[in-house]
Formats: sequence, C-alpha cells, structure tokens
Amino acid sequence: MLNYRDQSILDLYITKAAENEQITFLREHFRSTPSLIEFSNQQFYDGQLEVMKSTPKHASNKQIEMIQVNGIRDAKGINDIEAKTVIQKLDEVMDNYRDQPKVPSIGIISPFSSQADHINRLLREKYDLKKIKRFNIVCGTPYQFQGSEREIILLSFSVSNDTHHSAFIHASKPEVLNVAITRAKSYQYVFRSVTDNHLKKDSLLAQYFTFIDSFTNTYEENTISDQFQAEVMKVLTENGYNEVKFGYPVAGSLLDILVIHKNNNYFIDLIGYPGEFKDAYSIERYKTLGRTGIKCFPLHYSFWKRKKEQAVQRLLKFLK
Repeated sequence: MLNYRDQSILDLYITKAAENEQITFLREHFRSTPSLIEFSNQQFYDGQLEVMKSTPKHASNKQIEMIQVNGIRDAKGINDIEAKTVIQKLDEVMDNYRDQPKVPSIGIISPFSSQADHINRLLREKYDLKKIKRFNIVCGTPYQFQGSEREIILLSFSVSNDTHHSAFIHASKPEVLNVAITRAKSYQYVFRSVTDNHLKKDSLLAQYFTFIDSFTNTYEENTISDQFQAEVMKVLTENGYNEVKFGYPVAGSLLDILVIHKNNNYFIDLIGYPGEFKDAYSIERYKTLGRTGIKCFPLHYSFWKRKKEQAVQRLLKFLK
C-alpha cells in the first residue's frame, strides 16, 4: 500500500521505469500552471514534477481563486447555498464567452456525491442540453474525474463549520484531494463554507486553503553574476532584446539566460565560463525544454572568446 507521507505517487512509477527517458516523461507535467499544480507537487509528488507551463507567460498570473460562502451542509450532505453560488459563478463564466466561437470546457467537482448530485439537479433545471454540451460541462466526484481534465474547474468542498469531523477527514484524504485540485488546465474556482478557525491546521484541506491565499510566483529577479553573462547581455540590449531573465526556473531547471521576444522564449546555455553556469545541459534536458516551447542555444565561452563576431552572428540568427 502506498504511504503518501513517505513515498510519492511518482516514486512508485519511477521504480517501474527502466530508462532515463521514461522517467523524464513521467516527471513532466503539461496540464496545469504553477498556481494550479504546485500544492500537489510538494504534498504528493515530493517536488519531483517538472511543470512544463512554468514559462513567464504562464507563471506570471495566479489562476486559482477562492470564494468564501456562508453555506451550511445539511444532514443529507447538501450545501444548497454553496451549490447555488457555484451555479451563479458558472453563469458568469459562460456569459464571458457568449459571443465567442470557441469556448472552454468546464468541470464541477465535489468530494461528496450528495453535493455533486445536488449540483447536477440544479444544472438540469437551469440549462438545456445544448448549452451543457457546448461547454462540455461535467459534474461529479474526484473518483469520477480520475483521468479527466477541463479548462475551468469549479470545486465545491461543501463542508461548513458544524459539519461532522468525518466529512473533513474524507475531504482531506490524499487520493480525494489530489485528484479534485488537479483537474483544471487554465483556471480553478474553489468554494468553501468553512472558516479557518473550524479547520485542523495540520489537515491537508487547511494547508490547501492556506496555499491558495499565500501563493505567489517564487521567482526572484536575478542580476548578472559573471563576465560572460554581462558580455552576452550587452550584445542583446544593443540589438533590441530587452526582456531578459537570469537564472529563471522552468521545468525543474535554472536557465542561464532566458530571452522573451515576440511571444517566444529563447534559452541561451552559457558553457565553460567558471562559475554557477559553467556546465552544459544534457540532450535530454534540451528535449524537455523544447517540449515547453523554449528554443535552446548552447554558447561556449571558448568560441565566444576566439571568434566573438561569428558567435554573435549565430546568436542573433537564432533569436530571429
């Protein structure tokens, strides 16, 4: 039996993988952006996931929103106020795409079948089949969403301050919470009726709510750290490349120089100059970065010093 505290889900699969490339693919996470996956990455995967949507375009925005509701979960396990708030938000989301030819898929999840069933009843009462099909709306429990995903997820936890402790235990089960909070590709709305003072601080549910409140992109702007970086940066600015980041984290790697230009990302791998960025990345790492959409350019310091003009020409050609 898998122990979520001592062994991550990913560990279990990695032990079965025979080749390094298999392990690389297992670690790569394409579905979500950092704000949507980082809690699970740390709690359930021991930080081993390489989040492929961690380029500046994806990482700059927080794509998760928590909505506090004054709902009460009744004896049948239904929180009607919270369910109706979910439907109200669903109305707003769909209205944003009223005149759009392409619309996002939408999922509604609750850890409890009673709440999911109640929301399904509200959906049938309010919307015709045509609208439900247009947005590919599905409502269910985490077990029903296993292996599925939607662009937008509305997550109704339904528990309230006077709810029996067994419901909180269920909502905090790793196999329930992990699936529930990792189905969204683009945005997630989290609905809660319980207040912080009625949650056990060490429970996964309490930790998840704290994560949502406190999440920020952890990248701190780095400055130029060596002469090689400084010389390359001088060439970049002289040629109009002004959006440049140093030591930027993407998919588990710190990129020596990341250039953002015309909605494209370019990685310059500085090789051979003594210091933090001396070593070259492996071919496997270049392939991983390529799958994020980043274009890679290895630049050797010896080539830069011996034939700088030629090196600059190749670099600028790469960036065009």
